[in-house]
Amino acid sequence: MLVFLERQYSVPEAMPEDIDGIIVLGGSFNSYLSEKTGRIAVNSNISRIVDFMALSKQYPNAKKVFSGGSGNILRPNRKEADDAKDFINMMGFDGDGFIYERESKNTYENAFFSKKLLQPKKGEQWIVITSSFHMPRTMAVFKQLDWEVIPYPTGMKTTGKYRLLQNSFNVVGNFFFLHKALKEIIGVGVYYITGKSALFFPRTSIKSPLQQL
Repeated sequence: MLVFLERQYSVPEAMPEDIDGIIVLGGSFNSYLSEKTGRIAVNSNISRIVDFMALSKQYPNAKKVFSGGSGNILRPNRKEADDAKDFINMMGFDGDGFIYERESKNTYENAFFSKKLLQPKKGEQWIVITSSFHMPRTMAVFKQLDWEVIPYPTGMKTTGKYRLLQNSFNVVGNFFFLHKALKEIIGVGVYYITGKSALFFPRTSIKSPLQQL
């Protein structure tokens, strides 16, 4: 299931010479732990921020936007944007030169509040960064909001090739990936049914080699 999700989009073979902005979606930090420990707590999606900083260097004149508030309704005080700003400063960037969207609590709100904040114009070129397995839902949401963006998937969890067993000896890891895949596929379906995304899957699925046996 993860392979299926991750194969929907890939990094463009040829990047534009100039772009108007870069958006990275939240999900790279554990803001509750950051608040409690006084140290920035990252998770397995930190590649989103790493690629965000790399593209910020590649496109210094582009608007640079981090979108992420608090996804925990029981602990709403610490925002992911706070962690992102601290992390970006720690890495030697000028965090004040970035734009921080702090209100969103989920993928739909990432796109909705970012569009409201940035007011992108027709014809502008924007890159959106998120995890590979999360990109299908992200692109469907942006399409629903009539905002054409360039996908920049990151943080692959698989090799992109179908196998009967990805790692037969890592039972805990396999269940972790199963949880991620099921959660995302359910999210894709719920978003489509509730009108938050334009398509169930934005692109034609790639047939598994197992289906050809």
